[in-house]
Amino acid sequence: MLREKPEDVALAIFRRIRTGADPDAILSSMEDGDLLMQLHLAPSSQFRYTFPCRSALPGIFAKTKSAYMESLALEAPYPGQEPSYMPYHSAKLVEPMLDCATISGWTTVCADESLLHSLMEAYFQHIYSAFPFFHKDCFLRDLGSGSRRFCSSLLVNAVLAHACHATPTVAYRNEHWNPQNIGYIFLAEARRLLELETGRSKITTVQAMLVMNITMNDHGVDGASYQYLTKAVALANLMGLFNSPSEYMEQDADQDIKVVREVTAWALFAWQGIMSSMFHEPPLVKEPPQTSYPDPVKFPFWYGDLWIRYPSSQEPISTKYHQTFKAYLEFWTIFNEIALVLFRPGKIRSLYLSQAVEFYARLRSWFDGLPDDLHPRKIVLPFQLKLHIQYWALLMDLFKPFAGWDDLTKALDKTPSEIYGDARRNQELVLRIYYLRHGTETHDCWLSMFLLKLGFLALQEVASSSDHDDSLSTLILALTSLDNQGKCYFMAEFTLRTICAKMSSRDLEIFKQFATFEDLDAPHAIASRISLIKSNWPVNMDFAKQERKNIRDVAAEAIGMDLTDDE
Repeated sequence: MLREKPEDVALAIFRRIRTGADPDAILSSMEDGDLLMQLHLAPSSQFRYTFPCRSALPGIFAKTKSAYMESLALEAPYPGQEPSYMPYHSAKLVEPMLDCATISGWTTVCADESLLHSLMEAYFQHIYSAFPFFHKDCFLRDLGSGSRRFCSSLLVNAVLAHACHATPTVAYRNEHWNPQNIGYIFLAEARRLLELETGRSKITTVQAMLVMNITMNDHGVDGASYQYLTKAVALANLMGLFNSPSEYMEQDADQDIKVVREVTAWALFAWQGIMSSMFHEPPLVKEPPQTSYPDPVKFPFWYGDLWIRYPSSQEPISTKYHQTFKAYLEFWTIFNEIALVLFRPGKIRSLYLSQAVEFYARLRSWFDGLPDDLHPRKIVLPFQLKLHIQYWALLMDLFKPFAGWDDLTKALDKTPSEIYGDARRNQELVLRIYYLRHGTETHDCWLSMFLLKLGFLALQEVASSSDHDDSLSTLILALTSLDNQGKCYFMAEFTLRTICAKMSSRDLEIFKQFATFEDLDAPHAIASRISLIKSNWPVNMDFAKQERKNIRDVAAEAIGMDLTDDE
C-alpha cells in the first residue's frame, strides 16, 4: 500500500506509524480515502480552527523547510490521542487545593464562591503559565488554610482583577474604566490594600505589584503600571531577594520560604528585563539572582505543574509545565543581557553585527538544547508555542538592522538576511499553528504583543509585496485575533482600531467580513478612546531605529489628531 501512495502521503503514514498510532486506524484511513486529505480536513471539523479570509497557508510556506510544517501535517487525531489535539480552552484545570479553598474570606468585593473559583481557575489555566510571578502550590495551600505566609488579601484581589479579563462571563471585562466591571472593583481594592502595605517588607506585596503591572498593561496604561514594577524591584532589593538566601534568611527557615523567595526573584528578574527594553530603558536588575534555578527533574516542586482534564478524558494529564518554565528562565536571562548591551545610558542603541552573531549563537544553542517535548514537531500547548514565538521574534529584532546583508560571515551558516527571513516565516508559522490548534478567543495578552508586531509588519508588506493576497491573509489573521482579544481587554481593541485606520478602504472592507467591532476606521471612534490610552508601547522593536513611535502616536497620526489637545 505504501508503495502505491504518493510520496507525501507515504511519508505522512510512515510518521504516524513511528509515533505509535494504532495500525488498524491507519489502515482504515488508507482504505476509506485519501489520508493526506483527511489529515487536513478532519481536524478542521472537529479539533482545529480555520484561518479567516483564506483557509490555506500563504504560498511562501510551501517553500519553507521547517520542522513546524511537520507539526501541521501531524494534526490528524487517532484514538487515544485526542487530548493532544483539542483546544486548550476546552480543558478544565485540575487543582484540588483550589477546589477546597474559601476565596471569599480574602476579599470584600464578592462573596460568590462560584464566581471566585471560576476566576481563579481562569487565572491559573490561562494567565499564570505565562506570568508565574509567585509559587502556585504555596499560594494555593495558604489560600485554603488561611495562612498569610504566601497568600494575602492584596495578592488575591490583584489576581482576581487580572482573572476577570480571562473570564467571558464577566460583564464589560474589556472596559477597565467601567465601575460595572467587577475587575475594576477588584483592582481598586488591590490599590487600597497596597497603600496599607507601605513600609512593610512582604514577599506577597512584591508578587502583587507584578500582577498589577501586567494587568494595567492590558489596560493600555503601561506608564502607570511601570511604577509598580519599579516599586517591586526596590522592595525586592530591600528584602535581598536577588542575593544569596543565607544573607537575608534565618538559619532555621524552612524549604518553602527558600523556594518562594527564589521563584519570585527569578520571575521578577525575567519580567523587568522585558518591560524595561520595551521602554528603551536599561534593565532595572543587571545580574540574575545569585541562587540559580534547580534541575526540574530533581526538584519539580520548585517549578510546580499544571494538571488539566479534557472532555474526552477521564484522567487528568500533566502539562509538564516545569520544562517550559525552566526554558523561559534561560531565554529571559539571555534577553536581559541583550538589553544591557542595547540600552546603555548615553550610548547609541544598536548592535554591531558581531554582537548580534554572538547572541545568535547563544540563542541557537538554547533552542537546540530544548527538551524533546518542546521540539518544533511536538509543541502543542499555548505556553509552549509562545516560547517559540518569542525566540523567533527576538531573532527578527536582532537581525532586522542587517536584513539586507547577503554576505556569509565566518561565524554564521547563513547570511544575516537569511536568518531574518527564516525568523520572520517561522514566527508567523508558529502563530498560525497556535490559531489552528487553539483559536484566539481566550485571553492571552502575551500573544497580543506579537499580534501587534505581526499586524504592523503585514500592513507594510501588503503595500509593498508582489503577492498582495498572501500578505493580506496574514494581516487579516492578525486583525481577527486582535478582534478576539479586544473582547478581553482594551489594549488589543485599540491596537486593532489603529491598524484598521491605516489600511486601504478596499482591504478594510474585506476584513470587516470577519470583524465584530464596529466603526473600526472611524476617526471619532479612535478619538473617543485615545484619552483612555496612556501607553508607550512601540509599534515595532526595530533596534536600528533610535526613535520609535508608540501606539498612541500612530493612532493620532492616522486620524490627523493633535495630541496636545488631549493632554
